[in-house]
Amino acid sequence: MQVVLALCALIALFASSYAEVVQVPLHRIKTLRQRLAEEGKWQAYEAAQEQSRAHGAQTTSDYGDLEYVGAVYIGTPVQRFNAILDTGSSNLWVPDKSCGGKPGCPDYCANLQNVCSQFCTAFCCSKEARDQNPCDNKHRYNSSASSTYVKNGQGWSIQYGTGSASGFLGQDVVCLGESKICYKKQVFGQATEIAAFFAAQPVDGILGLGWPALAVDSVPPIIQNVLPTLDAKLFTVWLDQKGAAQNVPGGGIYTYGAIDTVNCQTGTNFANVKYVPVSSQTYWQFLMNGVQAGTYTSNTASQVISDTGTSLIGGPPSIITSIATALGGTIDNSIGLYTLPCTAKPADIVLTIGGIKYNLHYKNYMVSINGACAIGIFGVNFGSGFGPQWILGDPFIRSYCNIYDVGQARIGFALANHKGQ
Repeated sequence: MQVVLALCALIALFASSYAEVVQVPLHRIKTLRQRLAEEGKWQAYEAAQEQSRAHGAQTTSDYGDLEYVGAVYIGTPVQRFNAILDTGSSNLWVPDKSCGGKPGCPDYCANLQNVCSQFCTAFCCSKEARDQNPCDNKHRYNSSASSTYVKNGQGWSIQYGTGSASGFLGQDVVCLGESKICYKKQVFGQATEIAAFFAAQPVDGILGLGWPALAVDSVPPIIQNVLPTLDAKLFTVWLDQKGAAQNVPGGGIYTYGAIDTVNCQTGTNFANVKYVPVSSQTYWQFLMNGVQAGTYTSNTASQVISDTGTSLIGGPPSIITSIATALGGTIDNSIGLYTLPCTAKPADIVLTIGGIKYNLHYKNYMVSINGACAIGIFGVNFGSGFGPQWILGDPFIRSYCNIYDVGQARIGFALANHKGQ
């Protein structure tokens, strides 16, 4: 009996030393919409985006409203990158040291000066090409500086609503934050070209946390690869309520391997966490039963996704207009959103999910853009079918911690804690 007990204790000790939990802090940044609105360029940008959308399918990964970034570490010794921790995509990529941002323009062209024309095209030698490198001021991955890098070489390309990234695949150790949660053989994209959009944002790359079916080139997402090392096969996202402040630390926390019981009101034995099944293992997609705001109610059931890659809530344009009208909003074309007087205290937006009502207080859905106070909702068309009709971004995730349960293919919600509330 003593031998059995000793063996059980040893197994428990081994298991606890093997399973990991780690928290990755987030940094809140100014969105592209906010930056362009301040420069009076949002309408022109949106017109160009509409023209682009007319020639292709709508994508959920439009980072024009990206608001939070976190760290990812690659290689030995580690190289740090600021990445979009995105539940709306599934690939990891960072700029490669050769990233030049222009088709046919290797990075070395900008450094050849008087002899550039002997090795590069006229455009690649021009001032325009040198001045328009989206990879400038980015952390770039240097494979030759990593002792654990394994060359892959397969070509790779991914398209987002705001542009594309392309290059080749490589393999190295990847860690989620400064943690022990690492995967030694993670395949990732080494971008040699990235869209101009990324030049305007203080991010290096993207860490996709969606499902494998969404991954370009069928590359297994890192969250799938590290599951065996996690204490629980899930991760929690809590976003802090920082008002209009950007470029500040402490924007939120990703907790890998556990439910965040400090920042989320989980209750005894997690009784306050309410789950719904994932309806499609691509995005973190599930069924929403309806939405209500003021005197407006829609009981139309819709497929929705939880998306950490946007600071707003997107939905069918007709419903978004009805919600904004019920809240007293008027459209401001200079920012592409409905606005209210900054002294207003509009009613809650109420989402019904799994038969439970989730109230979004105006402090969580109102956003400050170029001096205006805007309702954080926008119209988006995804077409018909089983795909998502709504994007539940930061206003929802700030209100309720989202628990992404990979192991049981479900998503849970718990009221978020915020100081002063």
